[in-house]
Amino acid sequence: MKSEGLENLVCEFSDAIVPYLYGEASVSESDRFESHVADCPACTDEFAELSFSRYSVFEWKKDEFVPMPTPQI
Repeated sequence: MKSEGLENLVCEFSDAIVPYLYGEASVSESDRFESHVADCPACTDEFAELSFSRYSVFEWKKDEFVPMPTPQI
């Protein structure tokens, strides 16, 4: 889902969102992204959507798989 009016906006930082989200960005890359996302509505929206999706998968995994016993082989 894109914010209205931002559909055609292409940001050079959009490729930095996933590495930042998963802790794969260097400290300097993370600092640059954090400074940028504070002023970029397109990246803020995309980051929020990806964060929500990641959290949803985390919750699903926790609810569905953590309670399962480990099979004995």
